[in-house]
Amino acid sequence: MRHSVRAKNLAAIERAIAAIHAAPAANNSIVYLAEKAGLSPRRFHSLFGKMLGETVGSYVRRTRLEYAVSLMRLHPPLPLTDIALRAGYSELSDFSRRFQKHFGRPPSQWDRAEPLNSGKNCQASEREHKYLWHEFPPRPQKKHAHVNITTFQPMRLAVLNIPSAHKKDNLKSGFDSLEKWVTAADQFDSEKSFLGLGYHDLFSTKPDLIDFGLAYPVSESTRGDDTVFIRIISRFMAAVIHTEGGLVEFASDWDSLIRGWLPDSGYRRAHLPTMEIYYNDPRPSDMSHWDMDCVLPLTPLEL
Repeated sequence: MRHSVRAKNLAAIERAIAAIHAAPAANNSIVYLAEKAGLSPRRFHSLFGKMLGETVGSYVRRTRLEYAVSLMRLHPPLPLTDIALRAGYSELSDFSRRFQKHFGRPPSQWDRAEPLNSGKNCQASEREHKYLWHEFPPRPQKKHAHVNITTFQPMRLAVLNIPSAHKKDNLKSGFDSLEKWVTAADQFDSEKSFLGLGYHDLFSTKPDLIDFGLAYPVSESTRGDDTVFIRIISRFMAAVIHTEGGLVEFASDWDSLIRGWLPDSGYRRAHLPTMEIYYNDPRPSDMSHWDMDCVLPLTPLEL
């Protein structure tokens, strides 16, 4: 397939996004990220906004805030001052102000367990709230009974970004498009599975802002094009649980893994996208039935 200018731009922006999530507490300036992307700062800023619908600065600030939220959830006794410093804020007041603006409440009034977007002051729309957030209980679930720690070998993936993937029509269209793409690339294999890749926290990110990529394993010779980019993920360790059913089961099992199992596991989330490995085709059920593994990349917790 033709490795077009747009394909190179997609790969460049993906490198920058990966750099942001690899070090969310760092000073991820436009100059630094543009260098990671291999673009001029001006070109990088323009492309990023066009492709993600969000400015570089907004994305970096939101990612840092969501990282702070994950630290609060993982370390409930840790003082807010320590949380702010670990997440890259120079002052607690700066962290508190941004938290209040984003979530509609100060961090001191969050119990570090309730999904933030289920609160009264949630900025997500009522429609979004009804679609997703009510599926998560206000308190974390008990540890999942069948969490497996697994090592995954390196992956080479063709990735299609899907905006607003919580909307089933968008997700269904994404499956259609990526299947057509891998078939045209002579890569489709009934023994392979589609994968979902997501960076952002389901419990603190509005659905329309969640980065989601639908992916498919491809060979070394496969190249991206105007709509699909190639991502290589190195060997990693992850917690894996299996889930089958609809949105309720999906939400409950991710909840039990992230809010129930992870805090006392001795691990923290690695700075890699979470994954879903799909063992069925959800399209015949109108995207209402899923058979999949929830994959949470891990790294040992620092003492």
